[in-house]
Amino acid sequence: MVASQRSSWGGRRHDQGSKVGQIEEGLAVVSEALEIVNKNEERIYEAELYRLQGELSLQSRHVKASQNQSEVTIPQGEAEAEECFQKAIEITREQQAKSCELQTVINLARLWAAPGQAWRGVRAAGTHLGLVHRGL
Repeated sequence: MVASQRSSWGGRRHDQGSKVGQIEEGLAVVSEALEIVNKNEERIYEAELYRLQGELSLQSRHVKASQNQSEVTIPQGEAEAEECFQKAIEITREQQAKSCELQTVINLARLWAAPGQAWRGVRAAGTHLGLVHRGL
């Protein structure tokens, strides 16, 4: 299999893994795909892979916390997810990939839409998309 096909495969593979509750497998596949991206310097799927990693990381922490299987707390999982989403947004801006940026900003806004922080999510979405002007 060609390396570029493998990283693309890694992103698609995530969807199957999370649907059947195999979040950890999905994280492993995304990590492997990111290694391939970095090794081969093919950046086309990099932002999407970081977005998926953030999504899966958040899901993993919530599942483990609900089952008391992890010492990692939900806020730590949220911080990891936020870091992945921010990295993905940075990459999408460099690539001028607006649809991928929008999707990632939506993920980030949902993360920030926790009780008492909804304003943060709305403001972030607007700021990232250039919809909020200074002073608003």
